[in-house]
Amino acid sequence: MYARDLNQSYNKIGTFVSKQITILDRSGLIVQHSPTNIIDGSALETGQYQLQINYDLNVPQYYIRTIRDLERQYDINLTERENHIL
Repeated sequence: MYARDLNQSYNKIGTFVSKQITILDRSGLIVQHSPTNIIDGSALETGQYQLQINYDLNVPQYYIRTIRDLERQYDINLTERENHIL
């Protein structure tokens, strides 16, 4: 099973996002976990499962420094939303 994303923004921030896919059984126990887009469904027995897809946004310090330097260089201020992401 594939759980692919489509990033239509084509910007650098997409490289800062990681994804984890977890399949839980009816008891909430982890049956499979994958840090990639692929889950081996053939290993699952017939039954009901919960699929969890979690994303983490991790902006590296070098990028934050670069953005802050650009703010100073061009005398601009980031919006509250942009600052929250950093």
